[in-house]
Amino acid sequence: MRSHSIVEIISFQSSRKAAKSRFTHFSDLREEPEVIDSSSRMDRKNEALYIGVDIGGTKIALGLVTAKGKCLTQKSFPTQVGKGSDWIINHLVQEIRGLLEEVHLSIDAIHSIGIGVPGTVELTTGNVILAPNLYWQNVPFGDRMKAAFPTSSIYLDQDTNTAALGEYFLCDDASVENLLFITISTGIGSGLILDKKLYRGRLNMAGEIGHSIVEKNGVPCTCGSRGCLQSYAKGPAIADIVLQRIQNGEKSCLASRIVGDRLTAAQVAEAASQGDRLARSVLLGAAEYVGLVLANVVSLLNLDLIIIGGGVAQSGEEFIQRIKDVTRASCYPPAKESFRMALTTNWEKSALIGAALLHKTLAASEQL
Repeated sequence: MRSHSIVEIISFQSSRKAAKSRFTHFSDLREEPEVIDSSSRMDRKNEALYIGVDIGGTKIALGLVTAKGKCLTQKSFPTQVGKGSDWIINHLVQEIRGLLEEVHLSIDAIHSIGIGVPGTVELTTGNVILAPNLYWQNVPFGDRMKAAFPTSSIYLDQDTNTAALGEYFLCDDASVENLLFITISTGIGSGLILDKKLYRGRLNMAGEIGHSIVEKNGVPCTCGSRGCLQSYAKGPAIADIVLQRIQNGEKSCLASRIVGDRLTAAQVAEAASQGDRLARSVLLGAAEYVGLVLANVVSLLNLDLIIIGGGVAQSGEEFIQRIKDVTRASCYPPAKESFRMALTTNWEKSALIGAALLHKTLAASEQL
């Protein structure tokens, strides 16, 4: 390992004094962000500006954000995973430069660039150890970005952490100090704010809620364990369960929609909304698994707020309500009325703003 990182990255591992804590502090500056028309005049010589990037499996979003979380302008473009990491990184660099040109700013006007990555990030180097949805393994992302923007600090973190951070800053309830953001999509993950601090854990692995065991000796998971939550409740798992039951002879309107032995969670959700018994049974079964896991988290951490996001979370009101009902029914009884649960209303911008504000998780406690 190098004696110092070429990339300035938020990490308790990169500082001796930070190694004593599992938390990363940030300033409590939660003003409600506003999106300003990019055509408006960009006269911000005395204001710190940041670029936030949210990398997803299908698209990449980036935006120009102020120190208080105001998104001045934003854009997105297709990820095009099949073109590989080199192409994606080069294209991202071009898009960042293009964004700055559009608002007549130079890179020197940018304090830092924060990036949320859908995978495991080595915080001390900026290497992406594994990002399955991108088909990235051991990609020196941080070094590549620092080489392109040598005068800017670069911050990288997992996208669930940036989303949790963004949701916290966007939260309109100043009393919230303990927040869990859970995403239910092609996988299941979460980001955690405890006592107004982003919690990462010893190896930056906190939040792997999708690998909570819900069935002893259950369905094998890609992680190597069996019975993980995401093996029953992530989008592809929901679709696979319905497909298997149809192939075993159960009736469903989805039988006529199977193409190449494949279904999608969106198709299952649509069929459930139309009253299909099998689709509804599997979808609500997934919601129950999620609710049971969240109940355990509430009992353990005494949360103020749980925010639910991700594509599968858009499966309808009944799906979300079942998660809420099971969580409240199953958590420690005195905690039943002490927390709120809500579907995110900020999914398109929370991870982007959280990425831009990653610098705040360092500013209040230490400087690298």
